[in-house]
Order: sequence, then C-alpha cells, then structure tokens
Amino acid sequence: MNSKIIEKANYWINNNCEFEEEMIVLEKSIKEYNHCFSLSWCKKSEENLNRNRRTIFVGAGRLLISKDGEIAEFEGSAPGVDWIHHFENKLLNLEDHWYLEIPYSKNNISKLKSILNRSTPELLKMINSDGKIILSELKSWNDNYTKLEEIATDLNNAGINCELEIQTRKNSC
Repeated sequence: MNSKIIEKANYWINNNCEFEEEMIVLEKSIKEYNHCFSLSWCKKSEENLNRNRRTIFVGAGRLLISKDGEIAEFEGSAPGVDWIHHFENKLLNLEDHWYLEIPYSKNNISKLKSILNRSTPELLKMINSDGKIILSELKSWNDNYTKLEEIATDLNNAGINCELEIQTRKNSC
C-alpha cells in the first residue's frame, strides 16, 4: 500500500509542480492520518544529505496525499494551522464554520434587538423550532476572528449565556 502512495506522490510532485530539478518524497517520513498521508520531500540529488543541509522551499511544507493517491497538495507554512484537518475536510467536502447558538426568551427581547441590531419582527423570524437563534459564518483556514465573537461577548455581558463554537458541516458550495 505505502509503495503505491510513494509512487503516486513522486509522480505528483514531479508532474504537477514546476521544479527545476527532480524531487522525491521521503518514504521514511510517511505518516498516516484518517483520510490522507503526509510526506516530507526534497531534491532527489539531496536525498542522502542531512535534513539541515537540504534546500528549503519557503511556503511549501510536507506533501499531503489522499489515501487513494488521487489528490495531493503541499502544506502551507503558516504556523498554528492544522493543515491535515483542512486537507481532510477538502477530501470529504466539508467546511468549518463559526456557530453561535443564542437562547431566546421574551424577557431578553430588548437586549437581543439591541445587540443583534434587529427589529422585533426580524428577531422573531430568526427563532428556530427549539427556541434558539442560530448565527453561523464560514471560517477559512486563516480566519481566527469573527464578528460573532463580539456578539457573543456582548450577549454574555448582558446576561444571555451563549458560546461561540467552530463546527464542521458539508461544504455549502
């Protein structure tokens, strides 16, 4: 199984990228995840060099490849990003989104109208069958802030307990 992935990864890196030299994935570096593998890679001519002596390619991290070997891409270089999570979401046609669940109560209607900047009819239309108002917004890989954070803080400060979460759902596109 791994030899097939190694073969497909080597093919991908040398046929879908515009490197001036032949590249190779490093078989010993393969790590398996739920829906993909990650592999380190380098110039074929530098395969036997110590890692610290190999050419570094800025902006391109490990190679991520689906378990069937059909989809591959490089990790980015931004720190703190879970590249595996985002790649596996892409493979599964999923996306992350900010999710804010707000409990509705008639006692809080003026606070809700003020914080959400809605009229009473608009606010009442937002209430679902569970008596909650749900606000949701797409979260991209580099999105660490949303306006929903301010809304959640304002609601909590006003005594309306709510929590902002990051959830995963089927891709809306």
